[in-house]
Amino acid sequence: MVCTVCQTRTSPLWRRGDKGEVLCNACGLYHKHHKKPRPISLANSSARSSRRSNHQN
Repeated sequence: MVCTVCQTRTSPLWRRGDKGEVLCNACGLYHKHHKKPRPISLANSSARSSRRSNHQN
């Protein structure tokens, strides 16, 4: 599968747009919340990573 917005081939979840187009998870969520395609400047950014603290109780 290929996202019709950002052309990525990897996604944890594939979604459908209003017209049935295939969207990656990031583009699909952006479209759902903003009602417009995800900007290319965001589409090429890498995924966020989280940092775990080494805090112990």
